[in-house]
Order: sequence, then C-alpha cells, then structure tokens
Amino acid sequence: MFDRSITTKSPKIIRGIVLALTILLICTTVFSCGSSDNITGKWYNENGKCLDIRSDGTYKLENEYGTGKWRSLGEGNFEFSDFYGDTQEAFLKTDENGEYIEFKPKALGKSGKYYKNKYPSDSNLSVNNSQMNNTTDYKRNDNQTTNKQEIDPFDKVEYTVSGISPYCKITINNSSYSSDIQNCIIYKTNKEYYSNNEIAVITASIIDSFSTNNNEKYSLVKTESNYTVSGQPEYITSINNIDLRALEKELSDTVTAEQAKGSGGDEIFGVYHTYFGTNYKKCNTTTRCSEYFLSLKGIKQTDFSTYNQKELPFNQLAFIYQIDFTWENTNRRESGDASFWVNISAGNIVKYPDGSIKWGYTSAESYDFGFDYSLIGMEECITTSVISKSDNYNISKVDTH
Repeated sequence: MFDRSITTKSPKIIRGIVLALTILLICTTVFSCGSSDNITGKWYNENGKCLDIRSDGTYKLENEYGTGKWRSLGEGNFEFSDFYGDTQEAFLKTDENGEYIEFKPKALGKSGKYYKNKYPSDSNLSVNNSQMNNTTDYKRNDNQTTNKQEIDPFDKVEYTVSGISPYCKITINNSSYSSDIQNCIIYKTNKEYYSNNEIAVITASIIDSFSTNNNEKYSLVKTESNYTVSGQPEYITSINNIDLRALEKELSDTVTAEQAKGSGGDEIFGVYHTYFGTNYKKCNTTTRCSEYFLSLKGIKQTDFSTYNQKELPFNQLAFIYQIDFTWENTNRRESGDASFWVNISAGNIVKYPDGSIKWGYTSAESYDFGFDYSLIGMEECITTSVISKSDNYNISKVDTH
C-alpha cells in the first residue's frame, strides 16, 4: 500500500534542500574572495581617488608620482610596486556592492577599498552594524572629501635657471606657499639638463605618509606644467653670426707675445728647442694658414663636464700658423733658419645674451689658448691636432677674416 506520510513530507524536505543550497550559493557568491587575475580597469576609493590598472603590467594612482608595476600572485592576490620600488600586497574581493581591491598593509597612499568603475554611493552602500563597529575600512567621511583644500602647485612658484646651454638646470622655489603646503608637495623635472628654447615638463605630487595624511587634507587642481628655458648663455655650435672681434684681439696679442720670446729664448708657442746650447735667436714671421671649427657631436655631449673641459672641450676654434725663426748655437757658433707649425686654439666658447663671448680651457672666463705643434709640416699639424678628433667632434673648415 502507498505510504501517504512520505508524500506529505516530501515537498517540505525538497523546499528545505533548495533553500539551503540557495543560501550556500549566495554566501559563496557574495563573500568569497575574487580569484580572477584580470583586474585591469579603473578603481575608486571612498575619496574618489582613481587607481588605473593597465594591461601592460603598470598602474597609475591619482596624485602619486610616476607609474608603478603590478603582478598577479594567484588566487586573487596581487603585488603592487610604486615608482620608487616600494611594494605591498593587494587582494581582490567581492561584497554586496561588487568587486573591490583592498591593500594590506595600508601604505603608499592606497588606504581603503577600491571598487570597480566607481565607489558605491551612500544609498547603495550595504554594510552591517558589526562591520561598521569592527573596522574603519567601511567608514565614509564626506567631510574629508568636501573639505580638502585645493591647491594650484604652480600658481606661486618661481623658476630659476642656471648653467650654460645645453647644460641648464631648473630650480623650483615654492616659498610663497605656507610651510605646511611647502612640505607636502614635491616637484620633479622630466630631465636633468635643458637647452635654450627647450620646454621643461614640471610634475607636482603630494607627499603622503602615516604621520601627515596629506592626501586627506589637500588635492592638486593640476599636476603638470611647462616652462620654456630661454635667455641663457650657450656653448656655440657654429661661428655663424658670432662676433669674434674680442677673440681675434686676444689671439693677436698672444701671437705677438710669443713671437717676442723668440729673441734668445728656448721656448715659443709651446715648442722648446731641443738641441743642447741652442736657443731661438729670432722669430721672423708668423703666418696664419687655415682655420677650423670643432663642435662636440650630439651623442658625445653627455661626456662633457666642467671637470674635463680641458681634455674634452665643448667646442674649439683652431688657427693653424706657420712659425719661421732663426736659431743659434753660441758654443758651436752656428745658426740657421727653420720652421714649425702650430695649432693655436680657443676652447669652450660661450655666447652670452648680449652677444658677447667668453672662452677658456680652465674656466669660462680664462681667455686662454692651447698650443699643439708639428715639426714636420702644416698638413701633419692639421691631421694630428684637428682631424684626429673627428670621432668626438663635427669639424668644418672656416674663415674668420
């Protein structure tokens, strides 16, 4: 006979099983940790700060300097490294409001939860009382958002440019701001050195830490500004439109002074007479034969500095002279005529905004000349003192007359 008690109880049993499975499914769906490794997109915390996670393995956190890197550690666990190399772990989770990323420990300015696409509004934010009492992660302080002081970090700054183009440096002075703001904003330039008429990109960001919480107090209305470097002295790369009269005058005086040493001396134009008992009797004539201009190649300009400007000058103007002289040996009562060739060069020539120039191997204002000579001939002098430098310099034959 058919048992009616089983028939009556079966619907209740089935409904109980279905209900239990439904609750289990909801709990698993709502409170389980995310296991996806794909977290690319834009995520927002309760203050509206955007965490832009990109598919190329980089990320950008709003108001944080530079871009960082991220990688998956598996099972919803990730590692984030900021621009400076500091790292922290993050976890992909899900609650009633959707997917979110949570950083532990709370550092590097990434505190709180970051929800996908937008942070849940107050009306949609579902957090029970026990959660509110046990953690501050879910607390939403609207005053922190609305009462942030907005700062234009470039409105009151002053820029000071120093150095000689293309080695100009920019100094940023923000002393017109309050000391608190000065201490919480950092400025960076996009490179170390600049040339005249080059645009520098200045980036500002807020320095945040456990002790200051500057990101909770301030927000920047913009984080980037441009500044054009101009009006600085510059190393010349051509003698076109350069007033060389001052250099020519100093060169002429130097040649005259060296020529005068030829009366009984043992050294002129850096050349010592090497025969024992032999001196220069007279420097008869000095003839300028040719001129060359040398300028450091672009790829070599990073090798130049004030520490090696004598060995590797930024530029050179070379004057090739033939020196005709009479020598004598008083012990042997002998004399004769001879010649040598010398490269008299000016290095590190700088043009100033008023059109004047300065030069020097030891400093920008020493106005000195270098001497490289040959006892063989003019072509040998040109080859050894000019053409041999073609690996570092662009060389052109010029005429300054």
